[in-house]
Amino acid sequence: YFISSVLLIYTCYIRTEFIPVILILGLVLSLGDRKLENLYKFAAGVMLMILSIAFTRYAGIVKPSNNLGVNLLISINRNSHDGLDFSTSRYTQAQVAHPIRTYLNFATRHSSQYFSQRLWSLWELWGPWPGNGNNPGSKRGVIAKCVIGSRFIFLLLALFAVYHYRNRWGTYTLLTPVFVITAVHFVFYSTPRYEYVVEPLVIILAMGEAKIIFNTIRKHLKCHPDVGLLANPT
Repeated sequence: YFISSVLLIYTCYIRTEFIPVILILGLVLSLGDRKLENLYKFAAGVMLMILSIAFTRYAGIVKPSNNLGVNLLISINRNSHDGLDFSTSRYTQAQVAHPIRTYLNFATRHSSQYFSQRLWSLWELWGPWPGNGNNPGSKRGVIAKCVIGSRFIFLLLALFAVYHYRNRWGTYTLLTPVFVITAVHFVFYSTPRYEYVVEPLVIILAMGEAKIIFNTIRKHLKCHPDVGLLANPT
């Protein structure tokens, strides 16, 4: 628990969107793990790394992320599936200076377009057929799209696994980073690489569901010995 929290905080140095993962995982631990000592270990690791971050920022070794405003503006430029527009030239100085206000105004005044952009962001993050990408010189081919789109199958299996293993708190430990990354990029914009960091967790959950399916099929075949490979040769 201590090492896990330290590593997660280190992750936040690189991917700041993982910060909510730390907070929600702490809540999951407090609700699911009945051993308070484990929660204390997790909290101790978090506090140690917070002090470490504060020191490195004070010493000028690292700087806080400053791309929140730009990313908000990019997310309402164009939908994620058709290719992102990373330019902010269309905005006035006042709009660039207050990106959150600009984002919310767009969501209010162009609600249907805004909602469409958010759905396309979700599609580009987990959908079965991603877009062509944002590089004009290197569009994704059919094979690349099929490989990327396979994550959709894993996601479906993972969602069923969450239902079947809903009484195990470890399920929610795996689910938390997936949920946070999905929620963050639903609000912003998406490319397939943004879900790569949590795809292994989705695959682990999917394997749990695949085991249930396999055992169900095996049980069914044993109940019907005249079917397939388990048929009685006599």
